[in-house]
Amino acid sequence: LSGTLNLSQIVESQQHYWWIVFTPISAIVFFITIIAELERIPFDLPEAESEIVAGWLTEFSGMMYGLIQLGTYLKLYAFAGLFTVLFLGGWNGPMVWPPFPQDIITQGITIGPVTAKFPGLPLFDQEMLNGTLWFVIKTVGVILLILLPRGVFPRIRIDMLLHTGWYKWIGLAFVNVFIALG
Repeated sequence: LSGTLNLSQIVESQQHYWWIVFTPISAIVFFITIIAELERIPFDLPEAESEIVAGWLTEFSGMMYGLIQLGTYLKLYAFAGLFTVLFLGGWNGPMVWPPFPQDIITQGITIGPVTAKFPGLPLFDQEMLNGTLWFVIKTVGVILLILLPRGVFPRIRIDMLLHTGWYKWIGLAFVNVFIALG
């Protein structure tokens, strides 16, 4: 849709309308793929209760187990950020951060005998603070949606997962590619 693989230009092309409006099928397929890649319920087959203790994680303990869990949650944040950039307009949003008066930036705030100066404040402009705020809000929303299915959906069997993935999701993804190209 944007004609580039540069994430900044993809976000710039979503200034007026988010891509989730134009390509909802790809957003749904990508979201389900994120949940499956993160091995979250209902796709937590390697760590299921039917496995011995914790599945493939049984062999790890201490620092190695902690690093594996850390990597899993880092993937969660990275995938949520990527979903935000690709489908939710990235850091674009209405301007909500209040503007800084120029005299506060240059002279500081004086309350009685104390003057508070903000030497680093000119480095942060209005647009960057607003973009950071919107990106964090959207990413946290996606993270909450990824974590939500734990209490809602039952675990599925591996044959159902493979059948659904290869016959339905891949087909939907190809249909979506042809729709997006057309």
